[in-house]
Amino acid sequence: MNKPFFSSLFAHQGIRFLVTGGVNTLFGYACYAAAVGFLRLPLPWALLVSMCAGIAFNFHSYGNFVFTSDHQKGGKAGIFIRFLLVYGTTYLLNLGLLKGFATYGISPYLAQLLALCVVVPITYVLLRYLVWCQSRAV
Repeated sequence: MNKPFFSSLFAHQGIRFLVTGGVNTLFGYACYAAAVGFLRLPLPWALLVSMCAGIAFNFHSYGNFVFTSDHQKGGKAGIFIRFLLVYGTTYLLNLGLLKGFATYGISPYLAQLLALCVVVPITYVLLRYLVWCQSRAV
């Protein structure tokens, strides 16, 4: 019996990461855009607000849908601490990119979209190998 299309498609971790990351990114970007456009926060604060708003959702969505495993190193608390460290690192990288793009007069909306092209693949590698400590065979 063949697996349904979506079951076989979502059997691949990379696909699950992209789909989940897409939902997480849209949510985070919407928070960022609202913080810049409606709240008129400076870019560092807007980015911080969007990252804080997304951390709990992202932790659960990545942990439950993408990087599922019964054999996690460090237990839930250890994983969450590593998750926060990765998010702190990617926040600093993202902020540096935003500031760099701002020096060229790029709008903060486009700058964040461009920054995501760099930050997303780095985030995947860090989450997979440092947070959920998965081998290359997954």
